[in-house]
Amino acid sequence: MMSMTIVMDETKIKEQSNLTINETYERLEQIAKQNNISVFDKSNYKAQNSKNSFVDFGKMVLLLRNKSWFLPFVSVWIWDENGDEEDVLAQCEIDSSILVD
Repeated sequence: MMSMTIVMDETKIKEQSNLTINETYERLEQIAKQNNISVFDKSNYKAQNSKNSFVDFGKMVLLLRNKSWFLPFVSVWIWDENGDEEDVLAQCEIDSSILVD
């Protein structure tokens, strides 16, 4: 089963963001649900439909990597496909010219 773990840096959010940690996780939950991904707790997301899970998670990654409220404040971002983990955060290069709200 495909899943994703996302942990936000609460200290950095408090110091540098205009959002609270709860507002940030609420935005994550909304994006997950829009992409047919179940939220199991504030940091763990699982595919609802294994047939389309790669597409669903792929859309979520593409949406999140361009959000100004997300990428600068995420501390852990792991995509797990049946035990094969990929560090999504390590793959992302922060380019402030592409960040949007």
